[in-house]
Amino acid sequence: MPPTKEATHQKWQRAYEDAVDSDQWGQKDEAVEEYDHLRLTLETVHRLNKLGLSTLEVDSLKKMCTGLQLRVQALSSSGKSGISFDDMQRIKPWFATMLSSTDPFPVFIPSAPTQSSQGLKHELSLREKYQKVYDVPPELVHNAANVSLADGGEPTGDPSGSNGSLLPPVSKPLPRGGKLISFKIEKWGFKDEVAKGIQDAYVTISLVDGKGNIIGRPQDTPTTNNLAGNHLLFNCEVHVQQGIESIPRTSALFFEFKRWKLNKEMIVSKAYCFIDWDQLNSLQPGKCALEVYKSPADFSRKTKPSILSVKPLYLHLIASTHVA
Repeated sequence: MPPTKEATHQKWQRAYEDAVDSDQWGQKDEAVEEYDHLRLTLETVHRLNKLGLSTLEVDSLKKMCTGLQLRVQALSSSGKSGISFDDMQRIKPWFATMLSSTDPFPVFIPSAPTQSSQGLKHELSLREKYQKVYDVPPELVHNAANVSLADGGEPTGDPSGSNGSLLPPVSKPLPRGGKLISFKIEKWGFKDEVAKGIQDAYVTISLVDGKGNIIGRPQDTPTTNNLAGNHLLFNCEVHVQQGIESIPRTSALFFEFKRWKLNKEMIVSKAYCFIDWDQLNSLQPGKCALEVYKSPADFSRKTKPSILSVKPLYLHLIASTHVA
């Protein structure tokens, strides 16, 4: 039976009190971990909103997420930015009545936190680590969309997160001869017995430089349970947000297959593919199939990837290009 809104809120309060206690006692690492864990839990809930939260309640959760992130920022930068411990104390009574009160957020939020590519990589690793959240049933956990993004923006699409976080085509003009690339993700093949057991699958697409740092904003496809034979069907379009001429030549575009694993109550990365810069640059419009490797994805590409299956199973894409 899914938890009630009230019971869920009580668990959040206990988690918040534990984090503030660690903060008060100077246990910086523990406090950062606990604040991050709670923030990702709240993000998941307000993105997928199956607790029946009102618009006002969702707005309160968003403000709380920003407050938690700013406190982590302060702890990670020795107080040079973010908000103070005293601010976290002031937030505590507001948080306790957040779902039943219309009181304004008690702390001034100077601006939306931003992240470097290294910070965003840390954010993604946190999402993998903390998928087994305090209080969210399995159907709420998958496909939590990115909030803390390098450009401070919000994903497009349904704010519940059920439609993923794919970005629209690039609208800004290209330099003469510049080339933009898009892919329609058709399907991803697995062995029959594996494919039939996959639940709530999605693909995360990330542009990564030669050192393994994420460039710009990763994108998530909508989740799917559509199965045709031994292929998961996606049929959605992803647009690379930079012209090929502005992407560092040591970069690669990664496709990570992720799914909800019920017996572990967490999201796991099952497999991945990638296309390096040379392949992107020489890409011709039309169908292509990418070799599938065992997770975890090695963004730095320092080790030789291992093929997931000896069977001829691939990620099937349709590429399209636009040249200025």
